[in-house]
Amino acid sequence: MDKQKKPAIRFKGFADDWEQRKLKEIADKAVEKNVKLQFTETFTNSAEFGIINQRDYFDHDISNADNLGSYYVVRNEDFVYNPRISTFAPVGPINRNKLGRNGVMSPLYTVFRTHDIDNTFLEQYFRSIYYNGLIN
Repeated sequence: MDKQKKPAIRFKGFADDWEQRKLKEIADKAVEKNVKLQFTETFTNSAEFGIINQRDYFDHDISNADNLGSYYVVRNEDFVYNPRISTFAPVGPINRNKLGRNGVMSPLYTVFRTHDIDNTFLEQYFRSIYYNGLIN
């Protein structure tokens, strides 16, 4: 689409120019910590598998009762950025919590909640070559 304001293919009912938005205009960083220890399930953000239970991914728990209070709460539909690069995610994966439940995530990750945007669109954008090319 390079610098064009309209895509080559449009869905019926859409005629306006594309509008670019900064992430901070459509999302807020989630800063809620698990201080009351209300959540015990720890998630991880895998480039290959998305957001999954930490125990399922690592075959053991990394979090424990001593550190769960410092973990970020991840609500259903929240997005999580993992700064670890891999062949699956050359700039680090951003995945959406589609597990249908809340949990916690290590403070090494960035958790954010969206507003005023379709989460499925944003999820597909983060998986696209446009996103990876923009960040690289």
